[in-house]
Amino acid sequence: MMNDSYVEQIVASKPRGPQFVPVAITFFVFALGVFVLLLVPTLGLMVMVGGGILAAWAFPGMHIEYEYIFTNGDLDVAIIKNKATRKECAKVAAEDVVRVLKYDDPKFQNELDVNKKITFKYFTSFDDSKKEDWYALMTKDKAVILELNEKSLAHVKQFYKKVWG
Repeated sequence: MMNDSYVEQIVASKPRGPQFVPVAITFFVFALGVFVLLLVPTLGLMVMVGGGILAAWAFPGMHIEYEYIFTNGDLDVAIIKNKATRKECAKVAAEDVVRVLKYDDPKFQNELDVNKKITFKYFTSFDDSKKEDWYALMTKDKAVILELNEKSLAHVKQFYKKVWG
């Protein structure tokens, strides 16, 4: 009986543009509340409380991690917000992967030039200094971009030998 091969990895993501929008709106509402507080104290206080409620909703979205779980080549990706909530966001079956390429490999760019309909799903730290660890698991219609550590990379190389590079 063969044992399952299982690898789990967590990648912390840097906040990006879309994550800053709710925070910017929160600051705007709170500043508006301070201004209105000078004119109509009760209304200003209510607007400031609204800004506080928005802050409680917006700031947890700034701390995001991705969890990769590889089981016999199958990939499950979950997003973890503020180390409190976890949501499945991608699944890739091993048999659906047609190519595995380094993100900065010219072959990857060539694949994109050939197939313009590929959609991208990025599950990385978005840290440019770590791009050498980014890999694309490609299916017929999408490229899942991951930031693999040594253990995850060894698992991928083991289960995707036929479609590597």
